[in-house]
Amino acid sequence: MRIILNVLLIIVMLFSISVHSQIKNKKKYFPIWTFHKDSVSINGLSLGLWTHQESFRHTKTNGLKLELLGFGLLTLLLPNSPISKKKSEFEEFLKQPLSEQVNGINISGTGTICHCLMNGLTISGIGQINTYVNGIAISGYINMVEKLNGLMSGVLNNAYLVNGLQIGATNITQNMRGLEIGMYNFTNLIKGIQLGVVNNSFSTTGVQIGLFNKAKKIKGIQLGLWNENPARKFPILNWNFKN
Repeated sequence: MRIILNVLLIIVMLFSISVHSQIKNKKKYFPIWTFHKDSVSINGLSLGLWTHQESFRHTKTNGLKLELLGFGLLTLLLPNSPISKKKSEFEEFLKQPLSEQVNGINISGTGTICHCLMNGLTISGIGQINTYVNGIAISGYINMVEKLNGLMSGVLNNAYLVNGLQIGATNITQNMRGLEIGMYNFTNLIKGIQLGVVNNSFSTTGVQIGLFNKAKKIKGIQLGLWNENPARKFPILNWNFKN
C-alpha cells in the first residue's frame, strides 16, 4: 500500500510540473513586448534596456530583439576572459539553463551579456558575451562566445569552440574548425587555416599563413617569413606530416 501511495504521489508531482511548464510556455505576445518579462514568447519586436547575465527568464524572441543600452561597456573592464578554457569548464557551463533564445536579429547599444542562444544575427556597439551563436556575431570591439557555428567579427574575438570563420585584429580560441583571419591568431587546437601576421597554435591540422608561424604540433604546411614546428625552424615554407 505504501508503495502504491508513493507511486501516486510521484505521478501527481510530475503532472503538476507538466501543467506548470505548460502554463509558463503559454504566455505569447504579438507584435511587441518586453524581454524583461519571465517565461514569454514574443513574436515580432522585443524591447528592453539590458539583459542580466544571471537572470534565467526563459524568454524567447522570434523576430527582432532591441536592447537599448546593454551591459557591453562592462566587457572593457573585465580582468580576465569568462570564456571556458578547459573542456570540463565548457561542459559544466553548458549545463546551466539558458536565460533567453533569439531567433532572428539581436541588436544592443553597447552589447548583450547573456546566457543566451542566438540563432541569426547579433550586433553590439562595444562588446558582447553569449553562450551559443548559430549565425553571425558582430561587435564594435570585444566579441565573446562559448560556442559559435558561423561567423564572428570584432577587434578582439574570444571563443571556446568555433565552427566557421573568425575575423578580427586578435583571435583567441580553444577549438577552431574553419578559417581564422587576424593580425594575431592564437588557437589551442585548430583544424583548418590560420591567416594573419602572427599565427600561434598548440596543435594545427591544416595550414598557417603569415609573417611568423608557430605550432607545437602540426600536420600540414606553414607559409611565412619564419616558421616553427617540431620538425624544424625554416623560412618561407615549412611542413610536417608526421603525427
